[in-house]
Amino acid sequence: MKFLIAILILVLFCGCYKESDYQIDSAKTKELFDVKVDTSFMLADNHSTIQLTVTFNNSVDSTKALTTFKTSLGTFIESNSNNYTVTPKYNFDSLKLISIVKLKSPLTAGRALITVQVAGFTKSIPIIFLNSYPEFLKLSANTLAVKPRNNKEGEVDFTNKIFKTKGFPSINTLVDLEVFDSTFKKIGKFRTYSNKTDESGNTTYTYVLGDSLANGYNYIGKLYAISRVQTTENSIIFKRDTVIFISSN
Repeated sequence: MKFLIAILILVLFCGCYKESDYQIDSAKTKELFDVKVDTSFMLADNHSTIQLTVTFNNSVDSTKALTTFKTSLGTFIESNSNNYTVTPKYNFDSLKLISIVKLKSPLTAGRALITVQVAGFTKSIPIIFLNSYPEFLKLSANTLAVKPRNNKEGEVDFTNKIFKTKGFPSINTLVDLEVFDSTFKKIGKFRTYSNKTDESGNTTYTYVLGDSLANGYNYIGKLYAISRVQTTENSIIFKRDTVIFISSN
């Protein structure tokens, strides 16, 4: 058996291809390598990973099989970037020359194209990054006391943060915010309303209660700011958080 393995290694590393065999138009080049991936779908949570494995034809010379991986989304763990070049190694379990890389998902949902290039010949694999939904959220305010005014005295700055226990929610997740009076009637308005999450999972809003001209009356009493975010693919399932603040003269 040792003798057989030695012969195989000798064939692999000596190779029987000529330089011309590695041109894109060469028929032999089309049989140069095969690319396999664990799965074609991943969560865009900056946490999930998949492995890409390139397996070479038994006649390939390892010195001519330098492998370059590139991706349009995500990063390769080995290089912490969107490209990675590796010299293949002989695998004694499969008796094949292989190149391996691990891809970590981004925070952006969408379709990525992974390209594998060897000796001027390229093969591509699509990967779909699915939206990573949050599991819970936290709404906070810079003040809990306002006045029924259209100026700074009537303003509140809100920040909402979304979370997951494993990985992170995808960027650009929508988090909506509404403010109600004690009868749960919408009241006031927003000067700014940035309801798409950034890379940290935050959204920000500047709310103003306003005065009698804006609301028809000078509201005094409790106010309820309620944020909500979709937590599954089902568009009617939400998580909510509430901040109670007070309007006074």
